[in-house]
Amino acid sequence: MTTEDLKADIHQLVERIQDPQFLNAVYTILEKQAASERDFWTALTPEQQAGIEEGIKDAEAGRVRTMADVMRKY
Repeated sequence: MTTEDLKADIHQLVERIQDPQFLNAVYTILEKQAASERDFWTALTPEQQAGIEEGIKDAEAGRVRTMADVMRKY
């Protein structure tokens, strides 16, 4: 499942929930996570951001290696 698929699924689930306390709790968690990612991302150089984006695309395309493969090589 891609990140975009996961976001869409989460959105559909949230649409069905009616409990305001639960929704507030989820909102608080998401807000804190978004703030920490935003802070992290903006602290990176454009080259670092591009490298991360390239790695994400590689992972989504299945171009990955296991930890065991990496450890054998290095």
